[in-house]
Amino acid sequence: MTDTRYSQMLADELCRRISEGTPLRQAVREVEGAPPEATVRGWVRDNRQGFATRYEAARRLQADSWADELVLLANRDDLDPQEKRVRIDTLKWLCSKILPRRYGERLLMAGDPENPIQHLHKQVNIAELSPDALDALEHFLLHVSDRRAVGADAMLLEHDPADAGTQTHVVERTTALVEAQRQ
Repeated sequence: MTDTRYSQMLADELCRRISEGTPLRQAVREVEGAPPEATVRGWVRDNRQGFATRYEAARRLQADSWADELVLLANRDDLDPQEKRVRIDTLKWLCSKILPRRYGERLLMAGDPENPIQHLHKQVNIAELSPDALDALEHFLLHVSDRRAVGADAMLLEHDPADAGTQTHVVERTTALVEAQRQ
């Protein structure tokens, strides 16, 4: 039976191999005296002598190692194109999960520098709205009611939960308020 006692030297060797791109399962098979994979994961879970921090650092370096491997795979001519694509996609996916900020998909939300995106949520008095704002509100309400008529999902219009009316009732009532405000 394999000795499962923790040792600094064994932990260091496993982390070194992982940081070089070797999967944990392979590393525990190759390192003499290494415990089963589940035991090493227990060391991480229990943070045995600070092992969790070193293991996480090794995993980040492992993703970097795999990113380097992607270049080598892409330049190999001896692989079938389909096999090459599967290998590359697998490594890319793993890297994006281990280090999402570095290798994940970047979603960039930006506005025009002169008109940046603003997230506003405030209560307004309909009597204080400008004619342009009233037009925009009416356009929005008509859009919501048109989408409701065809059964499509629409943006929610916040209203008093005590109001027992339906969404359509809220739209009709607000549209009537817009019309009344214009007169």
